[in-house]
Parts: sequence; C-alpha cells; structure tokens
Amino acid sequence: MSLPRAEDRTPATRKGGDLSEFLHSWRYFIWLLGFVFAAGLFYAEENWRGQCAWNRYKRTLAARGEPLKRSAVVPLEVPDDQNFATTPVLAPLFDFVPGMSPGSSPLNSISLFSSNYDNASRGLNVTNVARSNSWIRARTDLPAWCAAFLNSTNKAFKQKSGLASAHFNVQEAASGVLSQLAEAEPVFAELQAASKLPSSRFNIHYDDEDPAAILLPHLSVVKRLTLVLALRACAELALGKTDRACEDTDLLFRLTNACKDEPFLVSQMVRMAQLALALQPVAEGMSQWSEPQLRSLQAQLAGFDFCADARRALSAERLWGGEIISYVHRSPDKLNQIGGISGNQQSGMDFGAVLMIVAPSGWFDFEQLNYSRTTDEYLLPIVDLTPPH
Repeated sequence: MSLPRAEDRTPATRKGGDLSEFLHSWRYFIWLLGFVFAAGLFYAEENWRGQCAWNRYKRTLAARGEPLKRSAVVPLEVPDDQNFATTPVLAPLFDFVPGMSPGSSPLNSISLFSSNYDNASRGLNVTNVARSNSWIRARTDLPAWCAAFLNSTNKAFKQKSGLASAHFNVQEAASGVLSQLAEAEPVFAELQAASKLPSSRFNIHYDDEDPAAILLPHLSVVKRLTLVLALRACAELALGKTDRACEDTDLLFRLTNACKDEPFLVSQMVRMAQLALALQPVAEGMSQWSEPQLRSLQAQLAGFDFCADARRALSAERLWGGEIISYVHRSPDKLNQIGGISGNQQSGMDFGAVLMIVAPSGWFDFEQLNYSRTTDEYLLPIVDLTPPH
C-alpha cells in the first residue's frame, strides 16, 4: 500500500503536520525560557531575602551604637605639631610599599637604630626565661646580656669564654649594656621629646579599597623600640640611675599607648606585649622608686583598660570583615589578590572568582550577617566590661 503524496494530502492533514513540527521546534526554546524564568526568580528571591535580613540586622547594630562605616572606627586626624607618631623617626614608616628595595625602605633605617641589640639578642635566649607571674620575668640577667654584646662584637671573647657571664658583676654588666645601647640614644632622645605631645595617630592608609591590604608596618617597630628601651631602663636601675630609668619607663608607657586608638585587634595584642615589657623595669625598681615616682607609675598603669580596648577592636574587626566581603563582591576578579599577599597575585579569573560572579548578591549579604552574628554571639561576650562588685 503506497503512502499518499504530499499533493494528495488534505488541507487538514497538512495543517496538523505543520503545527506538530512547529511545536516540536519551539519546545527547547520554551524550556530555555522556563529555565531563565526559574533562575531569575531564584536570584530575585535570594537577593531580596539576603538584603532584607542584613538590613534588619544592621538596624539592630545601629540601635546598639555599633559602627557600620569606616569613618566610625578610623581615629580622627591629628595636627602634626600634636602628634607623637609624626616625629621624624616614625613618620616615614608608611612611605613603605610592597616590593620596595630594602635599601630604600624606611623600615630599613629604623631597624638599624640598635644593631648591637639585635646581634646580642640572637645569641641570647631571652624568651624561655622563668617568670615570677604571668606578666613579669625573673630579674634581667645583665651579666648575660653584657657577655652577649661582647660575644657578638668580639671574636676573641667568643672563643675564650662564649656566653659565660661570671666575668662581670651586675654594675659592670649594666655599664657595659648601656655602653652598647648608646647608639640608640639619638632615637630615644627624639622620642622623649615627642612623648610630651598629647596625641598619637600613625598614618595608616585606612582608605585602601582592599581592607585586607591595609599595612601596619609600625607595629613591629614600636615593639622593637620597647624591647631595647626596657633593657636600658633595667640597666639604669642596676646603676642607681633611678630618675633616668623613670623617664625611660614613662616613655615605655607612651610607646605602649601609641597605637591605643587603632581599630585592629592585632594593635591591641601588640600593646599587651609592650606593657609586659614595660612592667619589667617597674618591678625591678620597686625598692628604688620614690613616692612621687610610684604615684606617677600607678596613675599611668590605672589608665590601661585592655578589656575596653579589645571590645572596641573586636567591634571594629566585624566592620573590617564585612568590608572585605563587600570588596570580594565588587571585585571578584581580584579574589586571589586579597591582602596583597606576595606570590599569590595571579592575573585573570580562576574558579573561585567565577563562583563569586555567579553567586547571588544576597549570599554576600548573608555572609556579612553570619560574620556579624559570630562576632556578637561568640567573640564579644568573652569581653566582660561589667564593673566588679
């Protein structure tokens, strides 16, 4: 039986066949439209849900007085003539940029201010020393320090006695230590003069687009200044130079407070380490301080409130974390450059960046919300600011 030819088909038969072919050819397009509609609906719902949840939580934070913008945590600018941090020794620190040659780096010049100390400390284990409590080490071993200084500069002494400290009594060792630290005197004299200024604000680049790339090169510098100055104060006490030691201890407290207003937890952690170093000469001079000196030291110590400072820094860290999440959202192609980590600055897109691009913006809002909740529920409660009864 032969099939009817096309010209023998009735109009109804041809019409039915054309409609079937038309529907078959448009089926995939309709599926595509359905997929696009479903994806758009999913993105719209996730974006709306994330934005609403984050805005609702931000209103809660604002009602509690928590910072929501950089300007709320960045310390106010200070005129140079009132700013301890703009003294010529410290001011150039923030001229440093990654990749700068060591010879031209401002960090290089400040790091050389006490090379004798560095050479001696490398050969002397000053970390694993017994402590009388959680803050204070045993009395500074000045004979060992004096031997370490000589050991680092005198090969004949090293070959003869190594680090043997029995050759010196305490007074001789203290004189030797002060002689070796004399190279740092110009720096400390400048800082002593600047310590009379009422404020301290380092020129941190708070407005960097990438918050994780904000550099803090000054923290290692103030820590090192504190190390050297604390040793000098202890040596002065051993020689009965109480007034000089008190001046140096006052400067130790000033250095400890130089970063007090900074909205970074690491700054407060460095300050805690600085105070532990500053307390060493305070403890060693307890039999020497005069009554007025004791009162002055007590008043300065009473001004430290690391709990309040840590609470403020943790609150600011919440903001910085949110800023980093926003930066990733705005610039997913720079995901592998966050923080400017050397050796990880690849160009172009990677898989992580692609995921950041295709993710709904509401997910970034949820990420900020979860980050803030973690700070609220697990970190801030650790710091109890309730006054003791």
